[in-house]
Amino acid sequence: MSETSTSRRTRPVSKIEKTNAAAEETFVHSLPFLALGRVGKQGVPAVTLATYDCADSEDQRMRVQEIFKKLLAAGQKKLTAGQKTRLQWNEGSVCCMRDNGGTLLYCLITANMDYPERFAYQLLTDLHQHVLGVTEAFQPDAVEYSLHEALQGPMRDLVKRYENPNSPELEAAMSKIIVTKQRMQSGINQMGANRQEVSDLEASTSVLASQSFALQGAGRDLHNRLWWQNTKLMSAVACVIIVAVVLMIWHFFPRGSEETS
Repeated sequence: MSETSTSRRTRPVSKIEKTNAAAEETFVHSLPFLALGRVGKQGVPAVTLATYDCADSEDQRMRVQEIFKKLLAAGQKKLTAGQKTRLQWNEGSVCCMRDNGGTLLYCLITANMDYPERFAYQLLTDLHQHVLGVTEAFQPDAVEYSLHEALQGPMRDLVKRYENPNSPELEAAMSKIIVTKQRMQSGINQMGANRQEVSDLEASTSVLASQSFALQGAGRDLHNRLWWQNTKLMSAVACVIIVAVVLMIWHFFPRGSEETS
């Protein structure tokens, strides 16, 4: 198995070597195998949680399951959280996706390399969205195939929905998904722009608050200066009035006393 493409990250899954000529597989169905499992971590072993296959024989089924187990074992070191990769396997491919939390690994085998990659990853994404509602999938003590029965129906429906990439219904559904993603991205971009506007407004408010504080300080200083000037003026006026009164008394009273004499 050799790598053909990766997305989000550049670190590829390790190559899986063929062990014998029987490894050359020919599948009748375009999507013969779908699986998910918990990636192995230190102290927590890798576990296959559920598989769905349309294998033509028991040997074929065992081989694809063995490949998935190898991918689970290598997933912790070779795939980072959120990474997607597509590996070529004979005439077909193995598409892998690790969830954003790094806990689960999803795998889809396509019978041919010309199966559209966007459909493969959308199928894995749809499966992941369904699994998000299954709390047992994220439990560290989950055992082998503990979700196998619960997920058979959803996995079968997904394989049936995506099996024919030329289906008008699938193309229409993908178009809706693309439009929805574009709208979501537009909303995210708008939220980012709104956050920037809020940040700018907060910065402007902060500047205005600083200016207002400075103006308040200047106003207090001006008020104090004017108050002091008014006080000095009133004091001067009061002194003038007092002096005038004294002069008037001094001028008139002595004169009145002389006339009396």
